[in-house]
Amino acid sequence: MIIVLKPSATPEEIDNLEEEMKQKGFSVDRSAGEDHTVLGLIGDTKSIDSSTLRSRHYVERVIRVNQPFKKASRYFHPKDSIIPVGDKEVGEGTITLIAGPCSIESEEQIISIAEDVKKAGATMLRGGAFKPRTSPYSFQGMQTNGLELMLLAKQATGLPIVTEIMDLSQLPMFNDV
Repeated sequence: MIIVLKPSATPEEIDNLEEEMKQKGFSVDRSAGEDHTVLGLIGDTKSIDSSTLRSRHYVERVIRVNQPFKKASRYFHPKDSIIPVGDKEVGEGTITLIAGPCSIESEEQIISIAEDVKKAGATMLRGGAFKPRTSPYSFQGMQTNGLELMLLAKQATGLPIVTEIMDLSQLPMFNDV
């Protein structure tokens, strides 16, 4: 559920409403824009009476969200996101071009491609280190060795690298990536 508050809502009214929703067991994401404050409630909001909320003088509208990706909604985040990746940023009106091979196959291949995509204007290098397949006999990617080759390509070009993770247990391998 999304509660859009009027610009005239006082900080005390906003704090009180947020606390009330937390007391009812909801997680609350607050997003304060230039004109409006938006409270995004996370949890099963079926028990909340929308008309009671709308009757408060500082509530502009109440929206029941029945769609996926609620946390990515502009209602939760009215401002553009800016994501730092190495010394680059994704967002804020910039174009981010990420290019590279589907699968990392060798040091020569990934460094050559990294140099080419940088010359072509790419701002990040992607490469598949892990290649999940239904057959255990199919190529599964270079995995950790692929990550090491991506680091070499990063050192050679200065491009931040992008690759996939298949399981949380692999997260420590990405610490230096």
